[in-house]
Amino acid sequence: MPARPKKKSAAAAKTGKSKSKRPTVASLAAEVAELREQLAALQSRLEAVEAGSSSKSATDVSTGVVAGAAVAAAVVASKPAAKKPAPKKAKARGSRDDTQTALQELLKGALSLALEPMPDDPDDADRLFERFAGLCHSSRWGTPMLDNSLRSYTWRQLRKNVGIYLREEDDPGSFEVLRTDPRKVTEDTRRVKLFLRARTRMPTPITFRRDDELEGEWRVEVSSL
Repeated sequence: MPARPKKKSAAAAKTGKSKSKRPTVASLAAEVAELREQLAALQSRLEAVEAGSSSKSATDVSTGVVAGAAVAAAVVASKPAAKKPAPKKAKARGSRDDTQTALQELLKGALSLALEPMPDDPDDADRLFERFAGLCHSSRWGTPMLDNSLRSYTWRQLRKNVGIYLREEDDPGSFEVLRTDPRKVTEDTRRVKLFLRARTRMPTPITFRRDDELEGEWRVEVSSL
């Protein structure tokens, strides 16, 4: 009786199977070529998507700019035109004597307010300060920052020191002007500095300047009193 062929062991069968599926150079080259084609297709799709996105972004930006300009134009058109301030009438300038009188009256008014007792009521205290501010140049008050500076320094210091400039403590007109700068005041003079005698310090300056907002009236510009 013929001998039966021997069965291959499981390990041998597995080895043979593995050998039969081992890739060849030709199969690897085919796979590489296929991968390259897929990569090229993906690259083309990606470029198409990016081009479409850029075009859409540019369109959106352009549309936004046009829309923004239209809104801005509408807002500007809806605002009332600013009115031009009416031209101020030219005021005749007085002589040197008139200027000296005006400055001394202005100074007397400031010293008189500084002599008044400070009210206990905050509103009354504010009104007293506002009266003093009205004697000052318009460039020195009118905003929270300017008002705070004027009140905290100029006004407070004047109230503290007012007595040293007066020969009679209750008379705001009893001050003495030691010199004037400039010494010669004409109708074209825009700024004048007076130096007052002080009992406990060197002659102290206070500067006056014409205020264009008040048709050239004299006002206190800077005070070191």
